[in-house]
Amino acid sequence: MKLTEIKALAERVTRADYDYDSIGIRIQDAVYDAQTGSVLDHESRNFGGDFGCGQEDGERLGGVSAIDATTAKYLSDYGSYQGNVALILGSNSASSGYDPEELIMETPVVIDVIKI
Repeated sequence: MKLTEIKALAERVTRADYDYDSIGIRIQDAVYDAQTGSVLDHESRNFGGDFGCGQEDGERLGGVSAIDATTAKYLSDYGSYQGNVALILGSNSASSGYDPEELIMETPVVIDVIKI
């Protein structure tokens, strides 16, 4: 999904009235077991400085990595996130991640599943 598409999705999502402190957009390869209303309880991992390396450095991030919907407009227009599914996530406990506009969301609830 291109970053310009993510920004447009983020703009639409932030206009909605969700009852969460943080709203995130997670792009992933497949739906897996995510469905509206389910809670994601896995922990994302830090891939280090080079996403092309394909190696995890082992650091667990303490939650699920997502793009902060409220600040996605600050992402560059160049580049993309690989995946066929966008999850809209809500959480009342989140912190900043390593990457620009990244959120680490603790036990986020799936608000919506969008097949790209």
